[in-house]
Amino acid sequence: MDTSAKRSSFEHLKRVMSSYLVLALLDFKQPFVLECDASGEGFGAVLTQGGNPIAFESRKMLPHVRFYSLYDKDILAMMHALTKFR
Repeated sequence: MDTSAKRSSFEHLKRVMSSYLVLALLDFKQPFVLECDASGEGFGAVLTQGGNPIAFESRKMLPHVRFYSLYDKDILAMMHALTKFR
């Protein structure tokens, strides 16, 4: 890869990284929405309010949890997120 292609890639990366939403401040007068998901490798959660992200959380799965059913993994993701965002 030549220098101009590297520079162009770097500039594109800067634009993409700076154009995403910034975390919003909490407003306890509005409802919160918690979105959770579990994959084969870990748990993830996003706390939003009014469509704006407030906080993110993720955790790698313990080795024995990888054998759980998808339903159980999703429940564990919700439990983990509720504990973190409590």
